Amino acid sequence: MVGLEKLSKKELYEIAKEKNIKGRSAMSRDELINAISEVINTEQLVEMSKYDVGGSPIGYHIDDKCEIKEEVTEDYKIPEKYNVDML
Repeated sequence: MVGLEKLSKKELYEIAKEKNIKGRSAMSRDELINAISEVINTEQLVEMSKYDVGGSPIGYHIDDKCEIKEEVTEDYKIPEKYNVDML
């Protein structure tokens, strides 16, 4: 996260304490940033999953950045006649 990179180690430690990250006292500044980022990403995914019953909403998908995007669907043409290979 870009915002975390601007914080001091003491500020990062306090956030890690609020997020109840284990082993925070032995972590370096970079390790604190990574641990906090992981927890925040997990929290966001859990929050999004509350609204995601049985998969993504119809016509939408969730990309790698956890943003909901409209899905592009292709029309499937139904053949006029079916043969044995189609059944």
